[in-house]
Amino acid sequence: MQTEKKKGVRDDAAATAQAAHATMCRTTVIASADAYEDRTARLVELVKGSGHRGRFDLLTVLRPERLTRDARLFDQVAKDAALAIRLHHGEQILVALYGDPQPIVAALKRRPEFEGGGVEISGVDLRRPGQGVPPQSPILAVTCMDFRQHDDTLRQRIKDAFGLPAMPSIFAIAGAAKELVDGLPRGRRVIARLRKRDAERPIEKIVLTCHTDCGAMGGDAAPAFCTDGRPDPERQLKVLGEYLRASAACFRAALPKARVETGIVRLKDGRLDGVLPVRA
Repeated sequence: MQTEKKKGVRDDAAATAQAAHATMCRTTVIASADAYEDRTARLVELVKGSGHRGRFDLLTVLRPERLTRDARLFDQVAKDAALAIRLHHGEQILVALYGDPQPIVAALKRRPEFEGGGVEISGVDLRRPGQGVPPQSPILAVTCMDFRQHDDTLRQRIKDAFGLPAMPSIFAIAGAAKELVDGLPRGRRVIARLRKRDAERPIEKIVLTCHTDCGAMGGDAAPAFCTDGRPDPERQLKVLGEYLRASAACFRAALPKARVETGIVRLKDGRLDGVLPVRA
């Protein structure tokens, strides 16, 4: 009886923790990787306006107008959106673009991952009267889609940490730089897309990031981050640095004219805590 009672307490605690985590992020945003100054703040307000807390997983695409015409790219974005929704018990996908989002919204609704309802999919045109599509920034920061990073200070923190001359565009994908190494399909696709972007407008600098407490790796207590069975923050930084070095080598080979910098986004207590430049 005592054992059953203890098990019941543990189950209740686990359920409470899961419910608390679920309330943190109910939205996945699919957006363009542009550099418009107020975009993040506007997205926060849009998400709050839909009844959620204003926190969102972020997936960005370099040329959203091509999304539904590129089957492999669209497949990857749809699968990543489904992953984010599943991980965080999300309720909605918001397609927020400078232009008409409805073709992408309609295509997402036809995806098998979202058949049967349960996930609201909607869109918004971020253009304002008299304004067109914002210019692409020559500086690109690659981040993870993890909602804990995407508050309205991330771009400024990256700019300050690396002494950038301008705000970077945010290119947010599942896994960030640790997925962008030689031989991985995602890495090949992303590099191919960046080459096309570079041909249209040269990319002067790329900032590659990983983040602490990475869920895909098991969080802060992942075996790879532990020493003698205990979480080791310094070991975690070392392991993430190894991913960054491998990713940076791929990008330097693929885009030799672009300067590549690397850094680790620190997360603490479910929030963005800082950006640490790492030499790689």
